[in-house]
Amino acid sequence: MTQVYDVIVIGGGHNGLILGCYLAKAGLRPLVLERLSTPGGGVSSREFVPGYTFSFHANNLNWVHIGPVLRDLELDRFGVRFLFPQTICSQVFSDGRSLTLHRDLDRTAAEIGRFSRNDADRYRDWIRQQELVFEACVQDLFAPPAPPSVGWAALEESHEGREVLRTSLMSIVDVAEELFENDCVRTWMVNYCLQAINDPFAKGTGLIPLLLHVNQHRSGGNSLVAGGTQRFADALVACLEFHGGAVRPGSHVSRLRTEGGRARGVTLSDGTEIEAARAVVSNVEPKQVFLRMMDESETDPGFLNQIRRFRFSHYTSFGVHLALNADPVYRSSSEAPDQAYNVMIGKETMEDIRTLYYHLDIGVPPERKGFMVVHPTRFDPSVAPSGKHYAILWQYAPIELRDKNTRWRDIKEAFADDCVALLRRFTKNMDPGAVVGRAAYSPEDAGEEIISMVGGDQECGATTQDQMGIFRPFHGCPPYRTPIRGLYLCGPSTHPGGGVHGANGYNAAGAIADDLGIEKWWAGRGFKVLR
Repeated sequence: MTQVYDVIVIGGGHNGLILGCYLAKAGLRPLVLERLSTPGGGVSSREFVPGYTFSFHANNLNWVHIGPVLRDLELDRFGVRFLFPQTICSQVFSDGRSLTLHRDLDRTAAEIGRFSRNDADRYRDWIRQQELVFEACVQDLFAPPAPPSVGWAALEESHEGREVLRTSLMSIVDVAEELFENDCVRTWMVNYCLQAINDPFAKGTGLIPLLLHVNQHRSGGNSLVAGGTQRFADALVACLEFHGGAVRPGSHVSRLRTEGGRARGVTLSDGTEIEAARAVVSNVEPKQVFLRMMDESETDPGFLNQIRRFRFSHYTSFGVHLALNADPVYRSSSEAPDQAYNVMIGKETMEDIRTLYYHLDIGVPPERKGFMVVHPTRFDPSVAPSGKHYAILWQYAPIELRDKNTRWRDIKEAFADDCVALLRRFTKNMDPGAVVGRAAYSPEDAGEEIISMVGGDQECGATTQDQMGIFRPFHGCPPYRTPIRGLYLCGPSTHPGGGVHGANGYNAAGAIADDLGIEKWWAGRGFKVLR
């Protein structure tokens, strides 16, 4: 007997779960199908070394607090709790100096002032000047993308708007070099912005410094989930089930069933057929949907050409997850790095960053390592045994290796050894006995585990100007819709891209409600961006 639900969601990552929650609260009966044994996708964690909870993807949650999702879904009722470090990120230099981003703006300016008084004043003024721009950008994230001509026309009407336009056309590096005179301060800003997984030299990335830095001082800022990132996914599942929806892990969708140009349901890999009475929503990347789950004859050749030319990133992060006996103590003249959630080491000049991205571009694992170290147990001791610690080394690495005879599985342990060696050079206590166990998580590992992260691409599609806004992942259909009636997209391959903000699921839920004539219970519920 065929099972019937109002809405079928393919993929149980956080965007699929968020969409399901909104529609369930609106009175529909959604079913979320997840290929893996546990829902969550990029917001998942598990015990890899006994007693240590490893979060293999999302750890630094910058965005989920700036939008409406947490409040609308009342996720605190379902057990999720966020922790907010006050000392956010330190850049440690090999000469022992450090520069630290604090949640407090004046403390951060004082840190910058040790390198340049002019840069400290500029930074403080810049943060305050950009507050309203930050708020407008966030409002744009949680709304369907408008055609570029519409946004440009509105911005062209004022001096402030034209400045936003100009900044949006710059690169991360352009912004840092225009704002600061000191190379250490420039490097600190650019290094911190690399977590957005954008090429810092690419034009069109100029708003990223604004979004990241203003967020830390004036909005929700950086956080981590108490107990590991999986707790966020668990809360979404509990919310969905509380409102009448369902989640089915271990269910791989092999076929999308259509009839008369309309999505009718799905077939699982075990042959089970499930019917969708109102809509099918895909949280996976578009090539799987239109080139693997369907016959090409079911869609227009011109549309399929857009799908085929959708590009994935050529680099991503390589994670070295360390179960430790002790918390790392850094070789620094300041205590701030030993209190920070994130510590950046290895890339100390703009030239270092240029060299890294050259190696990423040509497909060579960077010989000179430089990465961000994440320290969850400094703020959440529950993810390790009592008195023990957990750290993550996030090193950027190419997805496809130039040497076609080499696979990441062949070199990942040696690559991880080099990353750990760099950590030891910058710390006082990370001798071999400090490491209880480790997991090297390569781009290849990520791509095999989460198939929407093609090759390990955490953004599920390159975040270049031609693949953002109304062009993500294709143009010609209203946002989140497809040429197949009743088939929608809600994953990070749609606007506004990857990251744990939930905007993709939130916006897609609104599109579905509009099309089905369902009252949006969340409409008109404005959200507070600045704190």
